[in-house]
This record gives sequence, C-alpha cells and structure tokens, in this order.
Amino acid sequence: MRWGLILLVTIVGLATAAAPFALAWRVDDRFGDWQPLASGTLTNVGTTLLLVAAIWFLERKFTAHIRSAVQETTREVVTKETRGLVASQQDLSFRLDELQARLGERVVQEKREQDEVIERLSDDISFERVRAALALADSLGALWFHEVTIPAGDGRPEQPRFTFRMSSTSTGRRFDDDEGRRPVIEIEYGSGSSVGSQVIVFWDSLKSPVDVLGEMRQSMIAAGFAEQVKQLDAVLFANLHDALREAVASRRADPGSWLKGALDEWINDEWAVTQYGLEHRGRHGMTSDEFPVDWDGRTNQAARMWQQPAPPDGIDPTMWDFVIRRARHRHRPGVRFGS
Repeated sequence: MRWGLILLVTIVGLATAAAPFALAWRVDDRFGDWQPLASGTLTNVGTTLLLVAAIWFLERKFTAHIRSAVQETTREVVTKETRGLVASQQDLSFRLDELQARLGERVVQEKREQDEVIERLSDDISFERVRAALALADSLGALWFHEVTIPAGDGRPEQPRFTFRMSSTSTGRRFDDDEGRRPVIEIEYGSGSSVGSQVIVFWDSLKSPVDVLGEMRQSMIAAGFAEQVKQLDAVLFANLHDALREAVASRRADPGSWLKGALDEWINDEWAVTQYGLEHRGRHGMTSDEFPVDWDGRTNQAARMWQQPAPPDGIDPTMWDFVIRRARHRHRPGVRFGS
C-alpha cells in the first residue's frame, strides 16, 4: 500500500515536471524555450531536495527531542508513582500492624470478659449469674446439647447428678405468647432407675439459690429420693463453676485445657462425657465410635458380644464401670427402626 502510493506520487511529479517541455515542443513555442524551462526545473528540483533534506534533518532533531521529553516525563511519572506506591505500602503496613494490635486487644478483652462471667460463680451465686454463664458457654458451642450435667459432692458414683439448662416459662394465658414468657433455668434430677423418676425445679429471678435448693430437696423427698437428698448442698454450684470454666477454656483451646469435645456431663474433676466421647484428664478415654450400638432395629447381638475394655492402670474398676455407663447414655445407645 505504501510503495504504491510512493510510485504514484513519483509518476505525478515526473509528469508535472515534464509537462512544460512537452507543451513547448509539441504545442506552441509560447510556452517557452527548453533552456529556461530546464534551468527553472533544475532550480526547483534542487530547491525541493534542499527542502526535503532540511525537513528530514529538522524532523529527526524534533523526533529525538520529543522522544527525550517523553522518556523524561515517563521517568518522572514512574518515579512519582513508585514513591507513591512505596508510601502507600508503608501506610498499609502501618495500618495492618495497628489492626493486628487492635485485634489482639479485642481477643484479650473478650477473653477477660468471658472469664469474668464464669468466675462470678466462684464467689456469688444468683439466677442472673448462673444464666449468664450458661448462655456464654452455649454461645461458644461448649455445651453439647445446650445443657450440662454435674454431680453433687466430689462426683463419686453413688452421688446424685443434676442437669442445668436454660428455658422459659409462660406467664400469660397462651404458652406461645413471647411477650408473656420469662427466662428460667431448669434443674433436673434423674435417678435413671425408671421412667417418671425425674424431678425438675424451675429457677427464675424471684428465687434465691437457697429457695432453689430447698425446693429441690422437698421435691426429691416427695419422689422417694430421701437418701440422695442427704448429699445435695452448695457444692453443686462449685461443681457447676468448674464444669463451665473447663468447657469454655477447652472450646477456646486455652493452654492447659483438656476437653476435646463440647461438654455433656461433668462426672468429676478427672472424667467428663463430651461430644468426642468419654474423656479423662491427662489420659485417653474412649471415642464415640468405640461404643457399641445397643439396638440396630434387627438384633442387639453385637452389643451383647461387646467386651468392655479393662480399666486403665490406676483407675478404680468401680469408677471405670460407672463412667462407661454414663458415657453410653449419649454415645451410640441405639438407633431407631429403619435407620
């Protein structure tokens, strides 16, 4: 395309330069003699060549100047942008450092506030404090079934056990009227000996801990659990504090915590039933899958043939049998027909 245009322009230029000679020779001598025409043509050609040379020289100088100016401008822009980028990265690094510091402060503050909620149970027991501690543990996923079972006394097998769970009760005519409901804590005692052996007391903000323990004692005596009542005392709340403290600490993976799963039952200071299975402080317990299914809808032969593991060294056989039974209340006790 470009070479064709150059050829066309060259032909037109040659034709234009030759036209005066042709007209003078072929048409009329009034167009001039060939000597003046030749002189003028050569002069014009020379002038044109000089003009082309001047333009070519000036164009190169101009192009070089423009190129230099563009390069200088580009360097300045790149330098400016680089400095801006470096400054921006420095600012970003500063902001990230500040963010990390503030995040660390937030974590420490949250942990401190959570610990305060739990530790309040160590010196002052009230409905509000117990419910706040239960709510905190439940919000962190530290309670397996949104409740926790704890023992009276030091957790020996013969001692009664009580389940604490958050609930609500209706104060109006309709049970489903949210505006007419008030928060309560359900405290349940279940002997596990037969159906209907549970005793439940509802604790609300109008009852003191003494009122609650007194009501539980009366209800248990009326249900035929007078012997178990003898072991019900204020230590129950100390055990609740210990259980919730360990459940929350283990959920946060605090140093020194030992529960692997969400807490279900605090058997004593060494044993716990959790979502993980049966756990022991400092020892391996049993995972959920290690327990047999009592009834699979067809046969329970597998459960009958299951041999309970021997107690670990240093574990009392009676206590071992007891914690296995407690764990099997939750772990693979059976599945429904058709499962």
